[in-house]
Amino acid sequence: MGVTEQKEVKMGDSAIETSLTWAMIKKDDVEIMLQRRDSLVEELPEFKGLKIGGTLTLYVSMQDVKSFYGKVKDKVEIVKDIHKTFYGMDEFVVKDLNGYIVYFAEAQNG
Repeated sequence: MGVTEQKEVKMGDSAIETSLTWAMIKKDDVEIMLQRRDSLVEELPEFKGLKIGGTLTLYVSMQDVKSFYGKVKDKVEIVKDIHKTFYGMDEFVVKDLNGYIVYFAEAQNG
């Protein structure tokens, strides 16, 4: 298929227990991020107890995310307020009307 691994995050206390929890693959201009369920539940407890199946999260990379957050925060269900991530993004998370989890994020320099 020509898909290449782009990034990965491993978690664990030792080399034996360290395992892949998140990865991003890419083909052409399409990037797909994959995350292990226990890692996702730790980040967003709303997923705990949900059946595995058609559940997915959407990740939207955009410009001026702080302004967008200000415009929508009182109109949507906020799952996680805007914050700076360890990987250099300003992001927030919402649950849409159909129950899907949507991240909105912007890369920050420095």
